[in-house]
Amino acid sequence: MTPTAEPATTGRHALEGLRRAIAAGELRPGERVRQEEVAGALGVSIAPVREAL
Repeated sequence: MTPTAEPATTGRHALEGLRRAIAAGELRPGERVRQEEVAGALGVSIAPVREAL
């Protein structure tokens, strides 16, 4: 049986969005991260953002 890829979840989407923002310098060390702002920027609810954090 061939291994399958892990299904994409909204939490995974939020995690990848946060990683991209950090890598791009949009989120800096020590900067406060507001869950509501991240959720709005990624187009998801707050729960997946909490999961990602």
